[in-house]
Amino acid sequence: MKPSMPVALSYVLVALMLAFWAYVAWRLTNYPENHVGWSILWSLAPATLLGTLGVFDAYMHRSARGLWLLGVALASMTLAAALYHFDVLLPYEVWLKRGMPDRPF
Repeated sequence: MKPSMPVALSYVLVALMLAFWAYVAWRLTNYPENHVGWSILWSLAPATLLGTLGVFDAYMHRSARGLWLLGVALASMTLAAALYHFDVLLPYEVWLKRGMPDRPF
């Protein structure tokens, strides 16, 4: 049986989010600077879509998969906001505007 389009999309989004967070972890461990050429907040768009699919799945199908998708989305949103707020990984322009802060660790 072939999975439906929202289910397949949710699996693709989870794979992309996990690959993105693996890259962020690799970037944080291998480079001492805390500025990049892109914004970590861009990850909020696919996380929002993933959360919407999770709510839809949990409500319509009463499945644990929906809650798991929602948990991944909320964890991704929280982590992205925390990295941005605490100056761990900033876009270059924001890093300059904030006075070139050092990474907290």
